[in-house]
Amino acid sequence: MSYLTIRLPDDQIKRLKQLAAQRHVSMSMLFEQISAQVLSELPDDQATANVVTKAVGGATGTVKALPLRQR
Repeated sequence: MSYLTIRLPDDQIKRLKQLAAQRHVSMSMLFEQISAQVLSELPDDQATANVVTKAVGGATGTVKALPLRQR
C-alpha cells in the first residue's frame, strides 16, 4: 500500500468528511471506494493506455511529463 497527499478546497474536504461519516468509513476508505468505482467504469487497460498516450504524448506513443502546478 502507498500513501498519497492531495490538495482539495476546504468546502470539498468538508463534504467528503460528511460523506465518510454517513457511510461510517474513514476518509482513506472513502477514497478507496471512490477510486475503485471510477476505475471500474474505465475501459480495459489497453484502451485506457491508448487514450492517455494520445492525450498526453500524441500518436507517437511518447508520453511527456505534465508540469506541476506552482504552489
